[in-house]
Amino acid sequence: MRCKRVDVTSRLSELAGIPVLVLSAARDILRPPACGRKLAAGIPGARYVGIADTAHGVTIQAPEIVSQLLSDHSKSARA
Repeated sequence: MRCKRVDVTSRLSELAGIPVLVLSAARDILRPPACGRKLAAGIPGARYVGIADTAHGVTIQAPEIVSQLLSDHSKSARA
């Protein structure tokens, strides 16, 4: 089964006011950091973080970093 490509770039601004954290792995060839930066740039107030020395398996390669970033984001979103 093939998934169709959908471009929702024009609707990203609808996420304004929602705390958004965009994480990118520096060596991810499937979704390179440029994609993450573009996504974050389209969402007003979004925070972008690139994680060095990681690829598409960033959650396995750097679980402590990802966990800390998600924890910090969750705390700041509640505030």
